[in-house]
Amino acid sequence: AAMLELSDAIAEEISPALAKAISRERSSKKNKDIVAMYQEITVAEPNSAEAWYRLGLAQARGSDITGSAESLSKAVQLRPSNPKYLCDFGLTALRLGALNKALDACQAAAAGGPANARYQSALGDCLLMAGHLNEAGVCYMRAMQLEPNNADYIHSLGMVHFHAKLYPKAIEAFGEALRLKPNESQYFCSRGAAYENSKMMREAIMDYQIAVKLDRLNPQAHYLLASVYSDPD
Repeated sequence: AAMLELSDAIAEEISPALAKAISRERSSKKNKDIVAMYQEITVAEPNSAEAWYRLGLAQARGSDITGSAESLSKAVQLRPSNPKYLCDFGLTALRLGALNKALDACQAAAAGGPANARYQSALGDCLLMAGHLNEAGVCYMRAMQLEPNNADYIHSLGMVHFHAKLYPKAIEAFGEALRLKPNESQYFCSRGAAYENSKMMREAIMDYQIAVKLDRLNPQAHYLLASVYSDPD
């Protein structure tokens, strides 16, 4: 059996078949083929946590969130102390609205991998969804300390300020995120919303227009821009 070196420093033995499947995944362009490939592996190797994990990620990419949660849950059951599996299961549970399961899993992941910025950010996402703004902010700041130039973590901290109605701080954070990722449509939506709530309508409209231009398929950008134009004031 081969050894798979996991990012959280936990090594797992994997079969030659799974190793081959992982190699094929990197060159495959059809996600449905990747899903089918890992489904075959999980049938042949039902006790392989990594196979279930890979299947769960592929299902999530194909928008099968329910199937993804089931597969990732199986990976967690087989290796309950693996923070990587816990984190991705938690984030998938969060997408399904299972907040308590998401929070438990992401708390365990963050505790098991305190030096991993992604785990800290994932816990922040759960806490933000639960309305625990201060705790979420602490998690995002931890993530930023671990990865200072990660625009997504800075944007997430901006969302904490936004929900706390600290709009000037939110605008500052979103601006910093945009400095690092200037073509991110969603960041412009966020800053535009902070501008709008600060009654800075001209700046809000400009950000919404840029968001639409960057991503014509961003429904939130179109909605926010339309909402500003339809406001009688």
